[in-house]
Amino acid sequence: MIRNIVFLFFLLFISSCTKETKQTASEDDAFVNSSVYNLLKEKKATYKKALSNNYDSSRIVLQELLFSLDTLSESNKKYAAQFYSSIASEEFLKQGSPKADSLMRIAKKLLINYNDSADYCNIYMDEGLILIRKGENDSAISKYRKAITLAEKYKDTLNLILSMTNLGTIMLEQSNSDEGLNYLKAAYKICNEDKYLQNKADLSNNLGVVYERRANYSTALDYYSKSISLNEKIGSQQNFLNPINNMANIYLELGNDSLALINYEKVREISHEIKDYQLEATALINIGNLYYTKHDLTKAYQYSNDALQILKSFPESYLHSILYLNQGSIEKYNGNL
Repeated sequence: MIRNIVFLFFLLFISSCTKETKQTASEDDAFVNSSVYNLLKEKKATYKKALSNNYDSSRIVLQELLFSLDTLSESNKKYAAQFYSSIASEEFLKQGSPKADSLMRIAKKLLINYNDSADYCNIYMDEGLILIRKGENDSAISKYRKAITLAEKYKDTLNLILSMTNLGTIMLEQSNSDEGLNYLKAAYKICNEDKYLQNKADLSNNLGVVYERRANYSTALDYYSKSISLNEKIGSQQNFLNPINNMANIYLELGNDSLALINYEKVREISHEIKDYQLEATALINIGNLYYTKHDLTKAYQYSNDALQILKSFPESYLHSILYLNQGSIEKYNGNL
């Protein structure tokens, strides 16, 4: 039976967001503070939520959002392009939608004369996310390198953190290379202001993942602890569940079942409270696996089945494959071939 060590590396692949970077020109400041911009952000947030919870509803919200962007494209190409590219990456990451490619083409067309500008950094990062999903990793690496170059050129700290994080991640996913680890460490090092605390917390978790994969458990636990502390400081329940879960995996690996169970139960309870049902299912899988290692097959099957009931409302994923494998292992152990 395979224990589900949930590294959650997808956290490392961070969307560029819709222009959260600092602007210096007064017209940029004025637009960012305008009612038009804030309304677009609200519509995009509604669309993103619908994309996760109700795909059909997201189509309606998307059409309203695109109508507003079509108007914005006439007056402010730069910000319209950033919204288009961000939506393109969301579309592709959530649904693999062919619409993503056309949205990205619109974004690039709007900025066709500005491909060496700070604004194009977001385009490169969003395009990189789509290329990763398509399996075109070498092309994605090229986009992230270009994003880093622009972020360094224009002293854009946030986009530098994000692009270095994504480049390091894809390198680690490909070959677990030291170069990839160094990019993550470099990104971590420049998260030295309060406004980058969430980035630092995410990087702490993911550096823990890297060291856990390399069986350097003491360093991994240290990074997970830092991530938990930072997320508690920020007040982000959603994000500190991942390092708690990953820490529990290490305790299980080291044979400390009681600490592992305490942490898995904490993940299960809080993820249920905040309605993160996939993470709740993950916790149930891990609890079931823990009982399997203790040869308590009744509880192992019970927790696995509880996880499967939750996941029935989601498209089949790697979590489903783990569950089917685990339940098959239990049936085999019981002689039910």
